[in-house]
Amino acid sequence: MTALQGALASSTDPVRRSLAQGWRVFKADETDAKGNAVYVHALFPTIAGADYRPSLLLDQLLAEPPTELLAKYKDALAGPPTRLSLTELANMAVAPVKK
Repeated sequence: MTALQGALASSTDPVRRSLAQGWRVFKADETDAKGNAVYVHALFPTIAGADYRPSLLLDQLLAEPPTELLAKYKDALAGPPTRLSLTELANMAVAPVKK
């Protein structure tokens, strides 16, 4: 994630800069049932049509990504990545809007 963060921060491409602007990564204090670390990627807002796969972005952003970097990324995944499509239910900072 550090290599990806650095590559996005130094990118001059406006789409990639926008992509990075709203991308946050959180590490859960708790582990999953097998003791693996859990990371959550939050994208606010998402960019339509953008591909956020870290492995693909590293390949595109780094002229020649070190093979050990991509191998470490692959080995870091305990299971297949899971994608959750979320719809905001409530923003607790504002009063609800009557229907």
